Amino acid sequence: MKKFIYIVIIFHSVLFGVTAQKKTIDNSSYKSWDQLSSYNLSSNGKYAWFKNWSLSSSRILNVIFLTDFQKIIFPDIEGDPIWVSDNSYLIFKAKMALNIFNLETKKNQCIADVKDFKVSKDGHWIAYNCQGQLTLKNLSSNYEKKYIGVEESLLNDQGTTLLLQKKGILIWVSLNDMSEKIIAEDSTYNKLKFDKAGTKIAYLTGSNELILKYFESEMSEVQSLIAPTTSNLRNNFEISDEPIWFSNNSENIFFKLKKKEAQNQILANDTLSSSKVNIWYYKDEYLHSERQYEELNSNRSSYTAAFAIKQKNLVHLENDKQILIASPGKHYALVRTKVQEQELYWNNALISYELISITDGVKQPIIQVPNKLIDIAISPTEKFVLWYDPNKDSYFSYEIGTGVTRDISSQIIEPLFVDSDRADPTSVGVAGWLYEDSSVLVYDRHDIWELDPLSYSLPTNITNSLGKKNNLAYRIAVMADEMPHNRSDDSLLLVGLNLSTKENGFWKLSSKKHSSPVMCSMSSSIYYFPSFFVGAPHVRPMKAKNANIFLLTRCSVDQAPNLFITSDFRNFNQISDIAPQKDYNWMTSELIRWKMLDGKIGEGILYKPENFDSTRKYPIIFHYYERKSNELNQFHMPSLSTGGLNIPWYVSNGYLVFLPDIKPSKGSIGDDAANSVISAGQYFAKKNWIDSTGMGLQGHSYGGYETNYIITKTSLFSAAQSSAGLSDLVSEFGGLGFGDKSLTFMTEVGQMNLGKAPWEDPLVYIKNSPIFYSNHVSTPLLIMHNKNDGAVPFSQSLEFFVSLRRQKIPVWLLQYDGEGHILSNSINKLDFSIRQQQFFDHFLKHTQIPKWLKEIAPIRKK
Repeated sequence: MKKFIYIVIIFHSVLFGVTAQKKTIDNSSYKSWDQLSSYNLSSNGKYAWFKNWSLSSSRILNVIFLTDFQKIIFPDIEGDPIWVSDNSYLIFKAKMALNIFNLETKKNQCIADVKDFKVSKDGHWIAYNCQGQLTLKNLSSNYEKKYIGVEESLLNDQGTTLLLQKKGILIWVSLNDMSEKIIAEDSTYNKLKFDKAGTKIAYLTGSNELILKYFESEMSEVQSLIAPTTSNLRNNFEISDEPIWFSNNSENIFFKLKKKEAQNQILANDTLSSSKVNIWYYKDEYLHSERQYEELNSNRSSYTAAFAIKQKNLVHLENDKQILIASPGKHYALVRTKVQEQELYWNNALISYELISITDGVKQPIIQVPNKLIDIAISPTEKFVLWYDPNKDSYFSYEIGTGVTRDISSQIIEPLFVDSDRADPTSVGVAGWLYEDSSVLVYDRHDIWELDPLSYSLPTNITNSLGKKNNLAYRIAVMADEMPHNRSDDSLLLVGLNLSTKENGFWKLSSKKHSSPVMCSMSSSIYYFPSFFVGAPHVRPMKAKNANIFLLTRCSVDQAPNLFITSDFRNFNQISDIAPQKDYNWMTSELIRWKMLDGKIGEGILYKPENFDSTRKYPIIFHYYERKSNELNQFHMPSLSTGGLNIPWYVSNGYLVFLPDIKPSKGSIGDDAANSVISAGQYFAKKNWIDSTGMGLQGHSYGGYETNYIITKTSLFSAAQSSAGLSDLVSEFGGLGFGDKSLTFMTEVGQMNLGKAPWEDPLVYIKNSPIFYSNHVSTPLLIMHNKNDGAVPFSQSLEFFVSLRRQKIPVWLLQYDGEGHILSNSINKLDFSIRQQQFFDHFLKHTQIPKWLKEIAPIRKK
């Protein structure tokens, strides 16, 4: 009977979908747009939960019973729920109340007016604040105890200790026997932290100068580890009020130091003493503006230090000339020379990489190079340091015990770097280490290689070159800490992307040597693939800790992201049903290939409305950045524009949108954009269903630059909209951005990649700068750019606007007060979205011209 009802419902839905008129997306659709939020899977694989929400409704918690797919809903959820007591309960806050939901009986205990709560990771204990008292509850035994006057509390993950802070005292409560002992009487308890084992704590106390204090369960009282008078604390340093943490082996405490504030002093031989003067000095490693920005906006002035508990030794890991590369390990910290990284290509500075012993501070030099190393990190068991050298396109291992460095990938002929013509290539990436650092897995553009850090064995292509043979890209689908213990007794789960069809799916790799990946499933969807998708799901499949059940997302161009469970990656059961697009005239995507101006084949995505009629003529907007075709199956959620193009709005409202790939090359970025976009325009202008008088351009940031450039080379397009785009690469070279840094790197070898300084090759700057060809522009242009843009100077759009205005070419500039590189204020986003739509409607759909495009706007009082 249940199956029959299901079939009837589906049949009715199909009939209704055929006969009903679907809605058109408008500028308020995004407010009620239902979307998937966070989700999780129980360790026993029996339950899952997910949250969905929209801007006009609260977050809804959905609890799914995976044995029969029953769903129970809780509205007004706050934060994420927590599995407790061996998956017997789910704890969460909803409607200002604490909910203890019994997953076995499906009964819910609701406790009103709970301020906050804490749960031990073992899941048996919960502590919550309610009406001025702290309640400690054991979910297994139902034991409860209440505490009055508690200001703060902290429960360890193991469920063995509760810390209570009240009236200046710190109480250690042993949950095994509920005994209590006062361990400290301090005025403040800041950054209180348990170690991983849950038997030690550390915290900061003090007012003017902080003190680091420490306690472990066997001690009678708290000890002071670092105080202002500590002998090996350098004279000009003090403890910073930032988070502290323990090493994984609980033997070291990490914390931050800062320099004591120096009194402003004027040297005796200074003739001027103005506090308004800023002195820019050519030998300064960082521009004055950059140092000033960092001082105001970051913790650059704080330095990581370590305290070895057993050795009672303080080790300074960072200073003005040395910075940590990553979080310290159990025994070592990896550091490098602090240099102006973006100037390495011309400033000839050397970077020294070193290991520092956390226990005694002894330094172990690794390598000194004139370039920044990529993916450098200590291996999990701290036997090796691994890195990729972009200058040599090779991975190297440094054996910590012997100090020997080995090139471990030079025999690989496939490039290990991302396909790029830029001067700063980066590696495709490291997948992770196998058991006991026995080998490491790295990627080339298609396949996966196993490298021996000792170089006893040659590199092995574990995907048997199947990726390159079939134009597939393979990546590891599990987290690094879930890698198999031994390649001889475990198989690997891979995720694949077909670079020709853009299909995505899963593959299994047998533990047998020389085996090839076996496909489990591939489809015109997106499950997961790291780094290829902008805005796509980047969450790996989630495995139940104690069961062979996986939880993952899937989406396609016409299916919103939803949750599925699987045990074999061949069969998938959908457990969420989020489908707001079904009520609207939605869109389809199609991979288009065409011959470009240089004779090569271009690739891009064409979006059409689902009610596309080939007998009609449609306006089309070309929207671009660099390469987007891998996102063929990506789902696009409607939203107000922050500077780009709201693709769902335009497609639903009768436009076609085309995203051509652009492959920029050194010194020719403008022509590369023109080569792709103009040829695509010519290709579509010949289609019977395209209105060749209604073709437009739109791009933001780098896409804004491309828009500015393209309209200097053609009159094919009827309108163009450029947001935060460059126009003058000469002034860009001398400009500031991204934290008031010099933009020379960005211009010479970064995204603009001109390859030379202006005095070395002024013609390449002129050739790629739209402003020098502004007299060739005939396309009406709408510019959006803001004065607070921290990436692209506002002057870039202003220069282009002034040049076009000087030549009486139709151009408008929208500048929003208080906004930066993208719009953030909702009113401004709505305003810009409407104006962009009106602009394109007029020039591409030939509607009546809006008032603001034909009349001088009044000056608004600020």
